[in-house]
Amino acid sequence: MRWPQMPTTITDFNSGQDDRIQIDTVNGDETTLAALGLAVLYNGDHANIVSADDNTLVYMTLYNVDHQDIINKFASYFEVI
Repeated sequence: MRWPQMPTTITDFNSGQDDRIQIDTVNGDETTLAALGLAVLYNGDHANIVSADDNTLVYMTLYNVDHQDIINKFASYFEVI
């Protein structure tokens, strides 16, 4: 899996409109953030997708989303390919 050098910021994500973030992996069968080596941190009005090993390494920021939904409803947010 490759992540951009700079964090990606998404301000208009809406899982109810079938928005999905595609994650390209080697085998494509990871179905949780943990399996991808990721974690989610809530920061007020946004959630950061971070490295599970180093939560200061931010890969993505999603605004106006519930961080618990990201954890509990993985397939509503991500499509692993």
